[in-house]
Amino acid sequence: MNVMSILCQRCGAPLQIADESVRFVTCAHCGTPLEIVREATQAHSRIMEEIHAATAESAKTLKVIELQNDLERLDREWSEREVIIDGALVGWEKDYNNSALFALAVGLGCVVLLAYAAFERSFVSLIFGLLSGSLVYLVLRGFKKAAADIRRLETEVEEHDARRQLLVRAIEEAKKAS
Repeated sequence: MNVMSILCQRCGAPLQIADESVRFVTCAHCGTPLEIVREATQAHSRIMEEIHAATAESAKTLKVIELQNDLERLDREWSEREVIIDGALVGWEKDYNNSALFALAVGLGCVVLLAYAAFERSFVSLIFGLLSGSLVYLVLRGFKKAAADIRRLETEVEEHDARRQLLVRAIEEAKKAS
């Protein structure tokens, strides 16, 4: 059995290590927990507190990196989704203006046709008036659905902004802690 003599890194007291499988010891003189580091030509001790401090610092840095990666992933996914949302919002505004004018014109025509049908007692005018009224109803129903879709898209934007703000705050707090 080969006995190694190693010095404690804290107090310098000699440590006798008899078993080569021993990796951790406590100094009998000062009570410091030590790691036994074996290299090709020598062996020495390393204070465990320093290892724990370095490990804790690495964990804090890793947390910041993980949060930054989450933020980058959120931004990347959002940039893809944002193109669709922006296109929908811009298209909706244009379609809304055109459809609103169309619905107004058809609605006025409907009122005129129904008034004419009532005054002249014309069956054909009554049919055309009812058909144009149905068309106005369909356009208005489309507006209602489009408005619901817009609210859903706006909610997505708000949720994304809230998630992003949470991640940014978490990154700032993690940086302060490290």
